Amino acid sequence: MVSKAKGIASAFCAIATASSPLSADDIPAQLIVEVRVIEARSLFPDFKAMEELSFFINTDGIGVTEDQWLATVARQASDSFLATLAVETLPVAGSTSELRLDKRSRSLRLSLDLSEFVPTDVFGATVTGELLRGNETERSFERSIELRVGQTHVWSGRGLELSGSEYLSHFRDYRDRDDRGKLYDKLRDYSTFLIVAYSLRLPGDAEPAPEQVTLELPRDVDLPEFESTLGVEIAGTIELQLELDEFGAPTHVNISRSSIPEVNSQILGEASTWRFPEASGKKGRLSLELKAAP
Repeated sequence: MVSKAKGIASAFCAIATASSPLSADDIPAQLIVEVRVIEARSLFPDFKAMEELSFFINTDGIGVTEDQWLATVARQASDSFLATLAVETLPVAGSTSELRLDKRSRSLRLSLDLSEFVPTDVFGATVTGELLRGNETERSFERSIELRVGQTHVWSGRGLELSGSEYLSHFRDYRDRDDRGKLYDKLRDYSTFLIVAYSLRLPGDAEPAPEQVTLELPRDVDLPEFESTLGVEIAGTIELQLELDEFGAPTHVNISRSSIPEVNSQILGEASTWRFPEASGKKGRLSLELKAAP
């Protein structure tokens, strides 16, 4: 599938110029790495589409809405529940960019090796991942991928298949052992994979990003009753990233992290109607603790 992805990537490029890898010291300091972690869940035992998932999206990594991302992935992984678990913009230290998602004593670490980076062509990169309990590695994997500035590579595979216990431990909120048991009973029959999407971009002469602030839910907002499709009450945290116009109305709403993915689409619909006049023209992060009833 990697060779197929490279062919797709080349088709997007008007000119493919040969370049040599840069040293870590020469990798542009302003290189931006955006990573998305998406959950794919299916009741069907035949989930081969996820085993070697690998394709490019011709995008500069910005201005992609939640609906556009999931609809694009859904064409490759049909008949599955898809939801964003995390979106992070990461720095590059030397030739490495690292994401760490923490949940209680567990965490997921993804490390992207960019030592083969070239600015004008497709290049090889290596992702290493670990599921950690404290500082102890429970499981690890490694994957070779291909990247290009201005495009996004979406991939998955057997290394990103999760057992029910791993999924609950590393990505879900629950109040006590009984709640964890109820969630496990509902989710253990699913095949669950993670999908990872890496975007690389160079901002160039783009306008500076708007000031980022911490937002609070407007006082006049009454959250609706969210519905759980799992048949049990679920609870968790959703962090939203919002870009606001001069009146404080959201122009873009994205999920940056979610531990209650079943209500992602519902909260995105609600958030588009909120107003934050005190933060007009700015970019903000909003954290919500939510529950959903069966």
